[in-house]
This record gives sequence, C-alpha cells and structure tokens, in this order.
Amino acid sequence: MTHAGHYANWTTPTVLRPALGRYAYEKGKARLVVAVFVMRVTQVLDAWDEDDRRRRRWFELDDAARRIDDDDLARLVLRAARRLRP
Repeated sequence: MTHAGHYANWTTPTVLRPALGRYAYEKGKARLVVAVFVMRVTQVLDAWDEDDRRRRRWFELDDAARRIDDDDLARLVLRAARRLRP
C-alpha cells in the first residue's frame, strides 16, 4: 500500500487493526466514507505520482489534530495518539 509516497504492507504488522474509525466528507456530488487506520511507514519516497499536487509535512499527532478542519477526522487523529502512547 502507498499513500503520498509512503509505503506500508497490508499483510504485515505495518497497519494496525482494527480501524480507528470512519469519517465522511463531500467530494463533488458524492458523499465519501473513509476508514482510517494507523500505518507504520516502512519507506518514504522522494518522488511519487501525486507529488506535483500534494505536499508532505510531518507533525506530532496532537498538533496535526489541531490543524485539521474536519472535527470527525481530528478526533480520529487524537484517538491514534492515545493508541500509540506507551
């Protein structure tokens, strides 16, 4: 699996299951529902298919949650932070 130039393997323990939860958003006339998983990144690419349309930035999870406009998605990020804390 790859997302924004990050690789993970669905068949190994790089994706923590179960899903953190789901959130929905509108894209055009469609309502999309997304399942969110914690993913351990195993490789980061310098270039990827959408690098001309997406910018990658790393944040601490609490900081990332504060920057997200969608309340449901921000709650899922905070849930990830709680799940990953020792």
